[in-house]
Amino acid sequence: MRSVRYSLLAATLLAGVSNLAQAQSAEDAAAFVTQVEKEASAFSDYAARIAWVNATYIIDDTDWLTAKVGAEGTEMSVRWAKEAAKFDKTPASATTCAASSTS
Repeated sequence: MRSVRYSLLAATLLAGVSNLAQAQSAEDAAAFVTQVEKEASAFSDYAARIAWVNATYIIDDTDWLTAKVGAEGTEMSVRWAKEAAKFDKTPASATTCAASSTS
């Protein structure tokens, strides 16, 4: 389910991580991107397992689980986007920008 992780990370990036708020430092931006990548990776594994169970056992309960994990992913993306907005005007290092645009 790498596509889930990439989609979640893309939503965060669109919110402004690559342009990163003056009150935040470039180090804060890098730490934020690292944390989002860690959370996205863990969530991706979780979502992939739910998707596999749903594809293997197609019943109402696994459909419910799939819908629930989709909602959780949306909530995470929105939370990350709101947090990323803090970095809207913070200059980010080239490494942080590269990591946030390719993950």
